[in-house]
Amino acid sequence: MGAQRTIPQPAPPSRTPAARLRALRRMKVEQQLAALRRGDYSHDEWARAWPVSDRARERLQLLGLLNEDEQYDALRYERFSLTEWCAFARRDPYRCARLGNEFAFIAITTPEWCER
Repeated sequence: MGAQRTIPQPAPPSRTPAARLRALRRMKVEQQLAALRRGDYSHDEWARAWPVSDRARERLQLLGLLNEDEQYDALRYERFSLTEWCAFARRDPYRCARLGNEFAFIAITTPEWCER
């Protein structure tokens, strides 16, 4: 008997952007962040999947899971309200992103900072 040849298997078809977005929305918050950090999804895809939940507790929990770069992305895309940012800063002031010596969510809304 001769050596058996292996037949290469076709690569799985890539998912459409809409299918990727639906899959991201079905994930739990922790799974979304893990997928983002692994590079499975871009920040733009993640931003379009928000808001993850309209429930205040889950949104505050999500904000608490973000690292500093992700907090800046959330500010850029305006994914959280001023009330949610204030609640997060009150809960964990040392983890809240800063610009200069001020909380970033406050600094970007003041005219003095915008003029710089």
